[in-house]
Amino acid sequence: MSNQQAQPHNSNNSGTEQINQMLKLAIESNKDLYIENLLRTIRAYRKEVERLKFKNSLIEDDYTETKKNLKQSKKDSKSKEYYLKKISKLSKENDRLIKENRKLKKVSDTSSYPSHPTPISSDGTSPPPSESRPLTPPDHPIAHHMQQMADKLNSLKSQYLNLDSNWN
Repeated sequence: MSNQQAQPHNSNNSGTEQINQMLKLAIESNKDLYIENLLRTIRAYRKEVERLKFKNSLIEDDYTETKKNLKQSKKDSKSKEYYLKKISKLSKENDRLIKENRKLKKVSDTSSYPSHPTPISSDGTSPPPSESRPLTPPDHPIAHHMQQMADKLNSLKSQYLNLDSNWN
């Protein structure tokens, strides 16, 4: 019954149990041979522990680096998405303004020409240009706003392209 109790109950302690058994044998019989085997086993376990510690430190370093890269990747991805949304929004606004400008240009082109002939003065000459309507449409605030939006869109596109080139 004492032999059954001496056997290991947990397989994780098999190395410890093996060492204990070797110690008992070394004490009971040929001490030098068993002590040498015991020392070799202990050295092998120590080398394995050192190897596993080193391997663990490499894994921890890889984990830390991967975690850092993942955070940066998420940050870059969010930034890239932000610029894409901003460019899309500005592009739609620019398209809307271009259509509105075309409508205004059509209206201003048709209204810039007099609907009736230029009056001729009693002496048979045309009145001075200040009295006639201008042939070019006046600067409209929409045109200025459109130029600002186009500049802003081009700026965002260049920022996005820089971000995209840094991404790769």
